[in-house]
This record gives sequence, C-alpha cells and structure tokens, in this order.
Amino acid sequence: MNLPYHTIFFDVGGTLLKANPSIGGVYSEVAARYGIHVDPEQVEQAARKNFWEMLERNRKEGGLPHTLSLEQAKAWWRVIVRRSFGTAADSPRFEAFYQAVFDEFARPERYSLFPEVEALLQDLRAEGFRLGVISNWDARLRMIFDGYGLTPQFDTIVISCEVGAEKPHLKIFETARERALGGSQATLPLLHVGDSREDDYAGAVASGFDARIVERDKGQDLRTVLADLLD
Repeated sequence: MNLPYHTIFFDVGGTLLKANPSIGGVYSEVAARYGIHVDPEQVEQAARKNFWEMLERNRKEGGLPHTLSLEQAKAWWRVIVRRSFGTAADSPRFEAFYQAVFDEFARPERYSLFPEVEALLQDLRAEGFRLGVISNWDARLRMIFDGYGLTPQFDTIVISCEVGAEKPHLKIFETARERALGGSQATLPLLHVGDSREDDYAGAVASGFDARIVERDKGQDLRTVLADLLD
C-alpha cells in the first residue's frame, strides 16, 4: 500500500473521548452523594477556567503538571476542584467527596467516545495505517483505555506521566517517534491529530510531525479531518 503516513497519532481528551455526561455533570452527581449541591454548568465553567489558569501558571514556572505521579496529580487536581466549588468546598464532607470523584474519573463509563471514533479507527486500520496515542494525562488513562477496550486498538501509546514530558514539549513527540519506528529506517512521516493548537498542532509540527486539528466546538469530527486518507 502507498500510505502517506507510517503512524497516525491521536490526542485523547476532546479528540477521541469526552466526559460522560460532562465534567460538571460528574462533579455535581458525585458531590450530591455527600450532601454537596452545585450547578453542573457553573462548576464546569469554573473548573475549566481554573484548570487553564493553573496549567499556564505551572508551565511558566517550569512545572510539568501532566507528568506527576498519581498521588501528586490527586493533590494538583484537589486545588482546582476546591477553587471551582467556591463556598461549597467548605463542607466538612468535601474531602470525602474529592477522594470519590478523583477515583470516578478513572472509570471508563465516565467517558464516551465521540460518535465517529470506533468506526474510524477500524477503517484506518483497514487502510493499513498504524495507530497511536500521545496524551497529556495521568496514570488513570491506562485504566480508562483498558476498561473501554481501547488499548488493543493502538500500536503505540505515549502518556505524559509515563515519559516525564508533556505536549507541546519535544521529548514526548520524540518518544512517540522512537516507539513507533523502533529500529525501522522508514521514511514515511508521522501524523498527530488533536484539538489544541498549542499542545497538539504547534507541538507536533515543531517536532517534525505533520499535524491536523479537530474543532469540536465548530461541529467538526475526525472523519472530516481525515477524509482524504479514507478515499
């Protein structure tokens, strides 16, 4: 086969899957079990805002929050969730809730694949492509992939917490290249597909990958982004 790419890599969150029913929906549902009541839309907006602010601040200070151990990641996310819950975080049961919701986000049923993903992966494999993942995530991603049956779908899985580097840094893409090619002298390029212009697109291009962006907020899906590879 005359394939244009040796391996097609995918980002995970916002590209292959999303929270089910939503980030705020999971937070509010689990919190209610502990007598803590929050509006799912408001807590999701706050969580997204606090996440990006904390991520940007950490990166400016030289930190790599997506490379933390699971216990360190739990502490990192605790700050975000506490800030996002506002006065509701003053509940004496907040810590019990937080322990539960952190574990909840390791359960595969708390995520849903975007509608086109399962068939798309099968079609790309049928065309002869090797598939991979490059993700900024903590150790819970392995539990999610195993539970979802996704692990066998990919030839190469590179997770930031396991390699000590996160997108858009060169090291994580270099690791993905080395694992995909091994000792092969293949000259075919690698492709990375994600939803972040900084982490996925710019990071991949700077590392010598081809890159494409899926804009979910504009109704775009991966089949549209990769349509030319499926003809």
